[in-house]
Amino acid sequence: IKLVLNYIGIENLRLLIPYFCLRNWLPSGNANLLWITRKLWRYSMVSAIAAQTLAELHNEKPGLAYSCALMYQFSTSIILSQSGRIFDNT
Repeated sequence: IKLVLNYIGIENLRLLIPYFCLRNWLPSGNANLLWITRKLWRYSMVSAIAAQTLAELHNEKPGLAYSCALMYQFSTSIILSQSGRIFDNT
């Protein structure tokens, strides 16, 4: 773990963790939700980049703004993922 942290860097890790968490929670196996998943992912990434840019403009922490904006969509992605699984099981 120490080698990975030294290689990636803690600042990049702050950006990668929300990215991979959101990608994990988005529904992937359900064809009916594919379009919605793409739209939600695109919106999440654009809002996170915009928040990061605004934070840099106002001399705030850009990593924190990026992470918060990306995690803002967690609830929607979790609901989509779970509803897709329930739909497939039913």
